Amino acid sequence: MGCAGSKKSSGLDNRKFMRDALNSHNKYRKSHDSPQLKMNKELCKIAQEWAERIASTGVFEHSTSTFKGQTLGENIAMRFSSTGDELTGAQMTDQWYEEANSYNYNEDFQNGKGHFAQIVWRDTRQVGFGRAKAANGKWYAVANYYPAGNYVGQFRQNVHPPKVDRI
Repeated sequence: MGCAGSKKSSGLDNRKFMRDALNSHNKYRKSHDSPQLKMNKELCKIAQEWAERIASTGVFEHSTSTFKGQTLGENIAMRFSSTGDELTGAQMTDQWYEEANSYNYNEDFQNGKGHFAQIVWRDTRQVGFGRAKAANGKWYAVANYYPAGNYVGQFRQNVHPPKVDRI
C-alpha cells in the first residue's frame, strides 16, 4: 500500500501519513458508493515532488502534472500549527471533505466543492499523496487522482449522496 521513496531527506517519514490519507479517502468513498482507491507509486512521487516545491517556494498553487498523458486531479492543503503538530492524512482528508456539508447533489459543478467531489469521484481509481514541511513550519500536502474528476456534466453520475450508515 505504501509508496516507494516516501521517506525524504528532510527526515519526514510519510508512510503513516499516506496510509492514513488512503484509509480516510476510502472511508468516505465507501459511504458515497464509490470504489476503493488504490495507492499508485508514481502518483505518490509526483505528489511528493509538488509538495516539496510548494513548501520550498511558499507559492500555494496547483501543478500541471500529467500521468499516462492525462491531466491529474489534484487537491492541495496547507496547515500551520504553532505547536508544531504534523498534518495527518485524516486531517487533510477531513478538511477537504467538509465541503460535503453544503454540497447540492442535484446540481452539476459547484464553486468551492471540488476537493470533496474529487475525493468521492466514482470514476477515479488511483491516488498518490505527498507531504512536506516548510522552513517556516507550515505543512503542505498534495493528493493526485487518476483518472481526474470534476468534469462539468459528469457530477451527478460520479458524486452520490452519502449512505449515512456507512461512515
